[in-house]
Amino acid sequence: MKRHFAVALLLFASLGIASPAFAGLSLEEHEARAKTMTVREAYAAYEEWVTKESRYYAEPYAHRVYSLLKEAAALDEKHAKNLAQASLNYGRLLLSVNKREQAEEILEEALVLFQNQYGNDAPEVIDPLMDLGHAETKFLSGKTGGKYYRRAVEIAEKLEGEDSALVGQLYYEMAEQQLVMGAGKRNLAVSNLKKAYKIFQATLGENHGRTALASYRLGELKKLDRRYDDAAEFLEAAVRVYDSGAPNERLTQRMHALLVETYEKMGESDLATKHCQAVGRIKEANRDPVETGESYEPLFLAQPKYPVSAQRRGLEGTVVLELTVTKDGRTSDFRVMERYGPDAFVKASIDAAKKFRYSARHENGQPVDTTGVKYRFAFHLAD
Repeated sequence: MKRHFAVALLLFASLGIASPAFAGLSLEEHEARAKTMTVREAYAAYEEWVTKESRYYAEPYAHRVYSLLKEAAALDEKHAKNLAQASLNYGRLLLSVNKREQAEEILEEALVLFQNQYGNDAPEVIDPLMDLGHAETKFLSGKTGGKYYRRAVEIAEKLEGEDSALVGQLYYEMAEQQLVMGAGKRNLAVSNLKKAYKIFQATLGENHGRTALASYRLGELKKLDRRYDDAAEFLEAAVRVYDSGAPNERLTQRMHALLVETYEKMGESDLATKHCQAVGRIKEANRDPVETGESYEPLFLAQPKYPVSAQRRGLEGTVVLELTVTKDGRTSDFRVMERYGPDAFVKASIDAAKKFRYSARHENGQPVDTTGVKYRFAFHLAD
């Protein structure tokens, strides 16, 4: 959820230019084409490829817009605001394609341009500050974007208060960058995420999407830390909101799947059942392909115990089981389809498969049993 304080490119607000489609061109051909374009044409192409998330192809067009507006602004101050936004767009793009030195240089230029146009404490300055913080976090080992992030938070606090939703959003974005992209300390990222969550709770309420998203991320982290009770609490809070507001989103499905794993780790298999059924319900609503055979992957699986007798003799092998996934997402009716190795591998495989949990397949909104599901177990000794 990115803020949009920065002004739009005013020059293009009402042009209504048709987006170009240059499918099949190489990056070099995109670069050559960009050099022949006007600002309007290059911006339309930039928007086309950013929308498609083909950022490498968007870069030549962002560079062309930036270069032409820089020339125009040198001649006429009226282009300065458009140049500021073009610099920010270009810097973000360079950041996304991992061009560190260029990204930092252009983003620093964008920050100066925004400060010159709007003032040092203006809300418009928050975006370039946050992006510079992201760049430092992403590229510099041991850095966490501190000085830029702190400045952005200071401005937000002056504008809307220390515990405003805006400040919460900044903390959330810091945490995401530090966790996903950066080399910063994990405990700092978790601390920022907790700040964001508490602020969202207080200002937006438990049922707001931002609160739920922060709760989900905290639940995910608690699960990774094997703090399953805490993970379940955060994930349940998040999924309640998403079930009512965005029930068929992939993220909602992910939340339910994590809760299946979490409850199984807690030994609360019955609590996992409703989430097995929820995943199946979402898949039916999204018209996902019907899973059959070995394509039907478990939400939770247990590793088979390597039989001691086989291990001592240096034996390896495989077992393919066919089983039924019940409407509760449990397993039953185990049949051996293939076996290479001693009988002990079969017993170990069945013992493990009994603990598996699957999404419960749905038909016409109701969970049903699924027969003919296959799972392959491999028994290999470590080198």
